[in-house]
Amino acid sequence: MSDRNSLLQLYRKILRSAQSYPSIRQPQIYQAIREEWRQNKTLEGEKLQKQIAVAYKGLEQLLQFEVVKMTKGNVKSPNWDVYMEENPMPKPADYDERKRRRNQLLRMGFGRFVAPTIEQRTHIRLNLV
Repeated sequence: MSDRNSLLQLYRKILRSAQSYPSIRQPQIYQAIREEWRQNKTLEGEKLQKQIAVAYKGLEQLLQFEVVKMTKGNVKSPNWDVYMEENPMPKPADYDERKRRRNQLLRMGFGRFVAPTIEQRTHIRLNLV
C-alpha cells in the first residue's frame, strides 16, 4: 500500500510542478502527464521501475523551473539559474540500431524525400551524357 501512496505523491508533485512550469504549452504538458500516467497504470515489474525512474527525472527537470529555486530565493531578481542534464531521459536499448536502419532506408529512398548524394548525382549525369 505504501508503494501506491508514494506513487500518488510522486504524481501529485509532478502535476503541481507542471502547473507552475513557465511555458506557453503548459496546459498541454499538464494533460500529457495525466494521459501518460493513465496509460502506464497497469505496468508491473521492470517496466514499472523504468517509468518511475523517468518520472523522478521529469520531476527533477520540472523543479528546476520553480521561481524560488531559479532566483536563489530572491523572487524579484531578473537573473535565473537553471542547471539541466545534457541527456536526462534514457534511450531505448535498440535506439542506435533503429536510427541506423532508419537512416539507411531514407538513403535508399524509402520514407521521406531524400536529396541524392553527390555520387548519385554524378552517376545520373554520366548516364545522361
